[in-house]
Amino acid sequence: MPQRRLDDVGRMSRANAKSNGNSAGRSAESAPAKSARNGAAHQPARPSQWSEPTICQALRDLHRCGRPIWSRKLRETNRPLHSAAIYWFGSYRKAIDAAGLDYAGIRQSTPGRWDRESVMRELRKLHRQKVPLHHASIERQRPDLVLAAYRYFGTYRGAVEAAGLGYDRIRVRPMPCWDKPRIIRQLRELKKEGEGLWNRAVRRASPYLDRAARRCFGSYQRAAKAAGIEQTSLKAPPYRFWSPQRIIGDLQALLRNGRDSLKPANLIVDHPRLLHACRRRFGTYRAALQAAAIPYAEVVRVTAPAMPGDEVIQRLQKQFERGKDMRYSTMSRAQPRLLNAARSRFGSYQAAMVAAKLSYPPTPPIRHWTADLVLKTLRQLNRGEADLRFRVVKETRLPLFQAACHYFGSYLAAVRQAGIDYSQMVQTQLHRQMPARYAGRNGASKTPVAKAKPARAR
Repeated sequence: MPQRRLDDVGRMSRANAKSNGNSAGRSAESAPAKSARNGAAHQPARPSQWSEPTICQALRDLHRCGRPIWSRKLRETNRPLHSAAIYWFGSYRKAIDAAGLDYAGIRQSTPGRWDRESVMRELRKLHRQKVPLHHASIERQRPDLVLAAYRYFGTYRGAVEAAGLGYDRIRVRPMPCWDKPRIIRQLRELKKEGEGLWNRAVRRASPYLDRAARRCFGSYQRAAKAAGIEQTSLKAPPYRFWSPQRIIGDLQALLRNGRDSLKPANLIVDHPRLLHACRRRFGTYRAALQAAAIPYAEVVRVTAPAMPGDEVIQRLQKQFERGKDMRYSTMSRAQPRLLNAARSRFGSYQAAMVAAKLSYPPTPPIRHWTADLVLKTLRQLNRGEADLRFRVVKETRLPLFQAACHYFGSYLAAVRQAGIDYSQMVQTQLHRQMPARYAGRNGASKTPVAKAKPARAR
């Protein structure tokens, strides 16, 4: 390679290195200048460059410039510095203390906002008011206090112990004790509700009340007297012996008030003991009504007897001939009694349809057509000398043809059901078309139909 070319390459390499060095120097020098221009003293450095001195210096600089540095605001405006302070010092409060700043003067306290002092003060206040402080009760009544205790003390137990209260004493739910005022209050409530006040009724309504009354007053009668209850109310009613004569008399008395009161559904609510006595003495409620000369059918709704099989078949065929939808879902809505009778008598709806000589599964009905309408239309067309041959009806009157096949199985069966002799009808139609057919074959005369009429007349 010539010497001149080598010198040119060397000069170009030195120039590139110099330009790269100058650009690197400019970028290194421009970074501090740019940071100074943008106020880098009040902006966090890169996460890898955070340390305890830099965090404290940044916090002091922001406070000196009058910037808000309470925790929530700094988290919104300078999240990297806030995160680094918590990472290096464990909490933001400790970072503020390390920077030599007063945390109480920095933090922003919202009215009604909890802190450690307010939580302990509230717990002591509730304890003086004898409010249950076990966790379940305070969580129902003061959920905000429980959340604040967890937030500032870690556990609810820690908050209670920090307030100077014994957690082991308050964590157990106090058992309600039976004293004289409570016993008197319970007895008056039973009297107000109209409950029985004799011993057996009280033990059934409140099992512990009778025992507590004997322990506190010496006897249940003394407790009732202290509650202002008359001695006559403490006597149990005489046992009512349900004899057949008494049962019949009560049933007849209820009949005079109305037959609805004798229905079993009403009797089990209003007079359950009478209903049980009827069944115990007479075996059934029906027998008790018969003994009281009360018609059972007039008191209790009697279900109609099941539909016989022949009637089921006739009604199914009638439904089909009337063009009704015979599918199971439609029958369950429109004819539930007929459907249930078909299933009860034949075992299934399909077996009932087969017994009625109807196809299963049933096809959807043809709109605007019934079996009677098909027969009526065929008879009218026959009287009007219309062509009712198979091919002609299928081509020109397709709805009638399809309805005939649907209701009668085939078109010929529908024609026979209408009382029309199909063979004679076909012969008649052929004789009517015969002159025109012969005239078409000859082709010599231009008016074949006009000439054929006199010949047919002779």
